[in-house]
Amino acid sequence: SSSSSSSSSSHSSSSHSSGGISAGAGGRWHADAAGRGPISALQAKALAATAGRQPSPQDSVKVLDPFFVLYWFCISLIGLGIAVIARHSALEALEMQEMEEEGGELSTCGPRETHLPQNLWSLNLACAVGQVKLGKHELWSPIVTLLSLFFGALQIISLFLVVHDINPNATPVTEHPSSPWVSSPWSVNCMKWLMVTFLSLFMVRESAQCRILLNGIMETNNRRLKLHKSFLFFIASIQYLVVILVVWCGVAAVLSFQSVPDILYSSMSVTFISNVDEACFELLNHVFGVEVNFVIVHGISIRRMSRRDLFDALDADGDGIVTKEEMLNFEGSQSLEDLSTLRHEAIPWWVDIILRFLTVFPFMLGFGLISRAFYTNVMPTSRIHALKNVIIAALR
Repeated sequence: SSSSSSSSSSHSSSSHSSGGISAGAGGRWHADAAGRGPISALQAKALAATAGRQPSPQDSVKVLDPFFVLYWFCISLIGLGIAVIARHSALEALEMQEMEEEGGELSTCGPRETHLPQNLWSLNLACAVGQVKLGKHELWSPIVTLLSLFFGALQIISLFLVVHDINPNATPVTEHPSSPWVSSPWSVNCMKWLMVTFLSLFMVRESAQCRILLNGIMETNNRRLKLHKSFLFFIASIQYLVVILVVWCGVAAVLSFQSVPDILYSSMSVTFISNVDEACFELLNHVFGVEVNFVIVHGISIRRMSRRDLFDALDADGDGIVTKEEMLNFEGSQSLEDLSTLRHEAIPWWVDIILRFLTVFPFMLGFGLISRAFYTNVMPTSRIHALKNVIIAALR
């Protein structure tokens, strides 16, 4: 009797010290090996699977390594080359347009114009130049700024929550689909590439809107703005940060799933987050009746007229000769303001190349992430978790 009780007690103590998960016969709750209290049966199974699994590639991820630096350096060089080619093509198109206008019938002496995208971020620049009205009054700039910061914070928090709950030990290359009726993983892996392609293309549209906004901020004369340019740059940088986070979180979410429906739903949901700024502007426009002029004219708008009409306007007496007095009278009839406050500021060529690089970078980022994930079979979020572990170890 005493020997049997001692053997049973030694068996229970050995099972507890061996690091296994003890449970009652048919009990719902279990005690973990460290004695940290009851855990659910699902957590017990997860701990048992984790204890017996082989080390994954994610376990050996470093914060920085030579391959990581060289890989993204090459990706950046490709994006920079695309930006240079895009600038060269834009300059050629502009020269052709000027040649056609010089040989045409219409005079093109109008000022430079910037057509801003219709979203919450561009509303800050339009409000800074006094082109936003709420009823009979101009909309107060701090209201638009607070709305931009608030919804930008909501977008960033939503994307953080997405990344926080993604399994860092998931395998980007699907070998065993989670759907039991799917035997081969080729459809899942193909869907991952397709969804990353669509997601990257959609985000290029958002980054192009950000480039137009940055162009408008740099071209607008400082004396026209009610807000400092550095603050407007900060607001625009939040928009671009959201674009980059949407691409990174979207690719990570797509790679973490092992079935086609889950991949489709996750990519659509992440893309939905990027459209919050446009939805907020529609709310202000349709509900509160905010009127916005998204065209910034860097000068005085002059009505376009043919050469004949222009000559007739100058020749007031109709004798076919434009005198100095008639020219002065014509200039006096035009309500010209102080052009020094409206004249646009030139953008350096290297800044234009950087802005074009930022436009194409989300597309390069999406393909860079999925290509490296399929090559190394490591999740893009693993490096963030490695950095988190380094910070925690340093704080301890």
